[in-house]
Amino acid sequence: MPPGYTDPAHGNPYGTSHHDAFGAVPVGEPTRAAARAQAQRVVRFARVVEGLGVVA
Repeated sequence: MPPGYTDPAHGNPYGTSHHDAFGAVPVGEPTRAAARAQAQRVVRFARVVEGLGVVA
């Protein structure tokens, strides 16, 4: 469940990502915040799907 361009948390239609340059660049707070927002979106979606009785 990527956030899409319009989500203020990240704005990446492919989802949260980070390039660490082989360990040289630590994950910063903006990336962590985007990952949290994306995780919350997945959980909300899963709860809706679960409520509908949809089986994968």
